[in-house]
Amino acid sequence: MMINYKYISLKIMKHYYKIILFMLCFVSVAGLAQNTNKDFQTTIHLLDYISKDYQAAVQNGKVIDAGEFSEMQEFNNKVFTLIKNSNLQNEAKTPILSSLKDLTLLIKSKASHKEVTIVASLIRHEIITSTGIKTAPLVWANIENGKNLYVKNCTTCHGVGGAGNGKLAASLKPSPTNFLNDTLMQEISPFQAYNTIKLGVEGTAMQSFSSFSDKEAWDLAFYIKSL
Repeated sequence: MMINYKYISLKIMKHYYKIILFMLCFVSVAGLAQNTNKDFQTTIHLLDYISKDYQAAVQNGKVIDAGEFSEMQEFNNKVFTLIKNSNLQNEAKTPILSSLKDLTLLIKSKASHKEVTIVASLIRHEIITSTGIKTAPLVWANIENGKNLYVKNCTTCHGVGGAGNGKLAASLKPSPTNFLNDTLMQEISPFQAYNTIKLGVEGTAMQSFSSFSDKEAWDLAFYIKSL
């Protein structure tokens, strides 16, 4: 019996081609999901930033810092664009976009910090509910590991004790956050700290530590809160 090796080779090549094609598709879908998740994290991060820093831009219906006010508008517009272009279902997307239009008008009319914070927090909640983004670590944070990460990556700006007085602090504007400031830190949740670590803060020296694993970012976030 003659064995058709050419036929067998062709069958094997087709088989491996299908496997490779499947793997490429899987990687593409996984990458897309990861990028989409990052976009939603960014929207939450920016809304947190608006909630916290709007009072530095507007007080008593007047702009007290034009640069900060412009940044609030820019961040709000970026959130709107990210949500508009997202893969959210229309039944979830439509009310979020409607709330973002409300937030746009509040910022434009120089509304109170309380009004802006309420609407921004509502939008944040809608995004978390619609996307299922995890706002807490899957396993309990390792504070000791968080401390090690802090010492290696954060002390030059934030200082050994976290007071925002590292070697580079004097040359940075805005100044690095003082993690010993009780009033400030009460307003920052571990999830906000996690997002800041993973995404950084545009326009500041706070770089993105995107190379950190989720666990490392959570460990560092909880260590910072422990200060």
